[in-house]
Amino acid sequence: MIDKIIESAMAAYMPQLAKLREARAAELASLKEKVRSNPEEVEEWLDREIEKLGKMDANFLKDATAGI
Repeated sequence: MIDKIIESAMAAYMPQLAKLREARAAELASLKEKVRSNPEEVEEWLDREIEKLGKMDANFLKDATAGI
């Protein structure tokens, strides 16, 4: 019985997982090209993201979920 459930779930979700995998691969390939072509811009972006994380506290969750 469990085998049938797993088999059914795999059949239903495999096309979606394939699309997600393809999208992620394309995203990573694009990022790789960006790093090669403009490393300074990527480094600046990473620095900004790291800075944001350093400033992050639990209040960001309240802001992110306000109105839900």
